[in-house]
Amino acid sequence: MDINSKKVCNSKLIIRQNFDSYVLHSYYQEYYKLWEFVQLGREEQKTEIARSLRPILEAYLRFIFPKTFTEDLWLGNMIPKIREEQDINSPLYDKYDKLKSIESINEFSKAYHHADGFDTGIQDIEFLTLKNYAKETLIFITGLN
Repeated sequence: MDINSKKVCNSKLIIRQNFDSYVLHSYYQEYYKLWEFVQLGREEQKTEIARSLRPILEAYLRFIFPKTFTEDLWLGNMIPKIREEQDINSPLYDKYDKLKSIESINEFSKAYHHADGFDTGIQDIEFLTLKNYAKETLIFITGLN
């Protein structure tokens, strides 16, 4: 490396145990964060987890339906598209009755994703309820029970 070079060189020392957190795609980071919370959740993680449910669900739906759910559509726009789909041959048609789960997760998570006046609602999160919604979100995006 030439110290007189005009090129900028940034580096960062990372601890081996934290390597994955630097190289994993953000979707996987969010997935593992939810998984860990469901397995070993701690009270101090509540805010971060409550705010991560909606984005990971949106990312999952965009991945599954990239032509339909583009980056300018949010969960609130995706739900009516699924609900209103009548063509049984459409990939959006809810033949496996998954819309109820999406709506349930959305209804819970929007309280922590949007403010109500000056209140973010974060202080009112009930730990076990959040843990159940985190688990429901993981089950939805993996298809596993």
